Amino acid sequence: MIDQHDQQYPFLKIGAIVQQYMDTPSIKLGEVTGIKTGLKTLDDFTGGFHPGELVIVSGFPHMGQDDFLECLAWDVASKQKVPVAYFSLGRKRWKLAERLLAKIAQVDRSRLATGHLRKEDEEKVQAVQKNFQEIPLYINDSNGLTAHDIRRHLDECLVGEYGVLPGLVIVDYLQLIQGWGGAATRKDEIDAILSELADIARSGNVPLILNSLLYPECRGGQTHYTGQMPILADLMSVPETSSIDKYADTVMFFHRNVMPERSGGPSPDNCILSVIIEKSRKNCAGCVHLASTLINGWLFC
Repeated sequence: MIDQHDQQYPFLKIGAIVQQYMDTPSIKLGEVTGIKTGLKTLDDFTGGFHPGELVIVSGFPHMGQDDFLECLAWDVASKQKVPVAYFSLGRKRWKLAERLLAKIAQVDRSRLATGHLRKEDEEKVQAVQKNFQEIPLYINDSNGLTAHDIRRHLDECLVGEYGVLPGLVIVDYLQLIQGWGGAATRKDEIDAILSELADIARSGNVPLILNSLLYPECRGGQTHYTGQMPILADLMSVPETSSIDKYADTVMFFHRNVMPERSGGPSPDNCILSVIIEKSRKNCAGCVHLASTLINGWLFC
């Protein structure tokens, strides 16, 4: 870790800090220095996710945020062999496992969920099932967690029981994290939650990715998706998340260039997925366009 000596030396000369930085195994000039997302265009633009960062992922409904988090968790754990702690507050762990299994086996998720797999699909599922056994992906779907509970579960359960120090923490999602009392309003609770999560990232020297809902109603009372790209002001216009800019190191939005279908999501055909980085303390704000919905073997749907 870059700051592994910080607790021993509250003050260090700049020359020593630069030397530590260059001596860190993960630092290779010209290469992505952080945790890779598995999406090369995005990694080249951002440099990956770095220890101590609080990264907010957001977007209007059905724009691919959930798929991105699943893709990220699997890629980091299976390919980079980095332990991932995934707090799935809005979906039961078996449902997340079902979605991952369908994606890795490349079978229709609805067929897997209903038990109507064809023979060739069953063979695919059985073939990849064993690959899951050694993947360091740890899923927590406990109900009613506070930010303090998230810290405690990381320290006592993951580190204490499994002896695993996570290299990436994912929390899905902000609005389901409970307050712990004493706050006058939900906005005050969210502020305290964001402060605690930012501290977990810093003190644990780990990137923490937090999904935050974004409602279309944030745009002048509109109750339907308008097709416009989301911006940071959309999150900050909602009183509960108005302070998100204060705590986040990076805020990125996901957007697709199609209107939602009646089924509840956009058509995947010929879509451009845009990742809009509205805030970045690494000075990499901008927009990355991914030309296909099939990215690195993953289908955003």
